Amino acid sequence: MNRIILFLSIFVMSFTATANDLDKWADSQYQISVVKLLKNVSPDGAGKGAVIASPSRREPDYWFHWVRDGALVMDVVLQMYKNNKQETARAYFLNHLLDFVKFTRINQNSYSPVDLGEPKYFVDGRAYDGPWGRPQNDGPALRARTLIKFAEVLLSEGKTKYVREHLYDNDPRKSVIKRDLEYVAHNWYLPSFDLWEEVKGQHFYTLMVQAVSLLEGADLAIALGDSGAGTFYRRQAELINQRIREHYSTGNPFIVENMHRVEGLNYKHSGLDTATVLAFLHSSGRYVSNYANSYLLSTIKNIEAQFDAIYPINNVRKSGKHALASSFGRYPEDQYFGGNPWFLTSLAIAEHHYVLATQMKHNPKDLLIDAVNRDFYNALLGLNGNKSIQAGARIDSRSQFYQVVRQALKAKADAIFARVRHHAGRDGSLDEQLDRQTGYMLSARDLTWSYASYITAYWMRNLAR
Repeated sequence: MNRIILFLSIFVMSFTATANDLDKWADSQYQISVVKLLKNVSPDGAGKGAVIASPSRREPDYWFHWVRDGALVMDVVLQMYKNNKQETARAYFLNHLLDFVKFTRINQNSYSPVDLGEPKYFVDGRAYDGPWGRPQNDGPALRARTLIKFAEVLLSEGKTKYVREHLYDNDPRKSVIKRDLEYVAHNWYLPSFDLWEEVKGQHFYTLMVQAVSLLEGADLAIALGDSGAGTFYRRQAELINQRIREHYSTGNPFIVENMHRVEGLNYKHSGLDTATVLAFLHSSGRYVSNYANSYLLSTIKNIEAQFDAIYPINNVRKSGKHALASSFGRYPEDQYFGGNPWFLTSLAIAEHHYVLATQMKHNPKDLLIDAVNRDFYNALLGLNGNKSIQAGARIDSRSQFYQVVRQALKAKADAIFARVRHHAGRDGSLDEQLDRQTGYMLSARDLTWSYASYITAYWMRNLAR
């Protein structure tokens, strides 16, 4: 066993030997990402509270406010408000959040044939009226989550009056949170388009964020005296969780993202999609925290193997002294802009690894190796043949081997950070995609979600140390 641990330690060091060289870049990229993200919140030419997906206005035109993107970005702004002690900065972030609440009200009151299932809005708040894949029912759930967390912060600061008047009231006509929750609770079972806007059916990602939004919404409703709604939301969340289990029960050793297709693209046959990883990240909190889920780990392993087979840039494993991990796209069959890796999906894998490493540090539990997660751990540790870990093994949380696994997770995530650095613009810009052949950035420039993904992964990197 000691020889195996020595071998593994050397393997991990091959990833981490230049990790300190990465720290300076990571800190600099964080500052750049914050500035560039905030430039896309209430920019000139858009309504206050709008979050543009990208400044790009042609090929592709992303000069719109997507509900999903807006909710995820404003969740980042909320965390900055919570974590900042400087009063001027706090006031700046708070104003953005208050503007977002007002803009949300404009969105909700703008007519759409699918009601709150409208996925995107003009930058003045009007619902987009052109052809599109709608409804997209993850958006209201994500927005509700962000605003619920905002309400909880304000309640802790004694700002109950604002919460009751603007965020949560028993009457959904007066409450942005209540209106989103009511939409989710009454429409979750209907087919909708996925977060990539391409397939109409039932989606793991959508169900996950819907269930958590209702559970957290129930907590807020009960705290504010709306116990009947709280009970109803919890019951709907229980029903959603029954649907979620279908995505684990397909006979595949991974989570299948899309099921019961009724419309949209018909060539997503593998069932693999990084949306499943995003589902855990965007549901994370008091109700979702199992980042060692065997099927989640197996999904990551299987999708990485697929991307390594189709992305030539993944054959490049060194950038100067830095080891480069695989880049990740959306799903193997992707054809949008030629089907390429994305920054936000690659960073999602890094964030997952950092979170799991942090959990192993602060809440150590034995790792149980089974037939589903075995390949993930063996690939992570570079083990094969006689050295591979077999199903049925238990890695004691007090052992040196356990620490080797934790360090390997951090090293792999750092190698993804090195990959991001390798392809990012010299000015720190992160576009939507990177060309699978050349590695150069393409599609929408300065994608706001790319910066949000970097920021949250960076925060988790610091916690994992």
